[in-house]
Amino acid sequence: ELVPGHEKLRSALEKHPLHFSFQDGIIPEICPAEDEETWSLNIKRGILSVFQDSYTVNKKATVEEIDVSGKCPSTYTVQGSLLVKSKDLNRCSLRAMAIT
Repeated sequence: ELVPGHEKLRSALEKHPLHFSFQDGIIPEICPAEDEETWSLNIKRGILSVFQDSYTVNKKATVEEIDVSGKCPSTYTVQGSLLVKSKDLNRCSLRAMAIT
């Protein structure tokens, strides 16, 4: 067994699908099940945060995004054929509110 108890973890995470809205690279709303465990929902929110993408121009841009980390400045830069996103976690606000 790779991780002790991984089947229980997997079962808990798969118990409730997480419905969400995805519009122009932003996830403005999630609709969790009423009895979703907080830790499970937070893992799912973290995964959704990775998919959020506010980049809309062909140069360096800094935008504010709201995700599991709170409201944070995110900088997008193009490096060759890659789009690189970096987030300044020290400048995030609304951190406590992002959990609800």
